[in-house]
Amino acid sequence: MNKSCFSYQENYNKLNLHDLRVLGARIGVKAPSTLKKEQLIKEIIAVERGEKSPHFSNRGRRRKDMLSFSPTVSDNDVKEFNRKKKDLKNKVNKAIKILTEIYEILQDLI
Repeated sequence: MNKSCFSYQENYNKLNLHDLRVLGARIGVKAPSTLKKEQLIKEIIAVERGEKSPHFSNRGRRRKDMLSFSPTVSDNDVKEFNRKKKDLKNKVNKAIKILTEIYEILQDLI
């Protein structure tokens, strides 16, 4: 895990389990009420970072603290997300290429 992930985890560790479960439900963690605190924090971070896709179920009655929350994602939101994801992937690939070239130059100098 990188440093920013640890800072997220430190902040989430300060919250109580109920608040984490509400947050998890709101951002789309699957079955947040069945997870232990540490696993719930890991799932929240994964959804926030885009490592896991959000999960929203239409089954059963909505929780009282979720009644005013209705997640909607438009086609434009999805397109914008995919565009940003593609741009970021291209930037990462360019950075990896540059770092590889620098490494090869340094190897030649040694």
